[in-house]
Amino acid sequence: MTGAKEQLKKDIENIDDEATLEKIRIYIMGIQAQQNLERSRMPPEQEE
Repeated sequence: MTGAKEQLKKDIENIDDEATLEKIRIYIMGIQAQQNLERSRMPPEQEE
């Protein structure tokens, strides 16, 4: 992991507010959904 990812992981692990953690979960799920949509639009020969 890059330094920025490591720091983000530590910051998230230190959050103890459930509402904030839920917002982070929803945000990450949105990012993953966007990535899946982009992958599904790629022709098969361009997939990694």
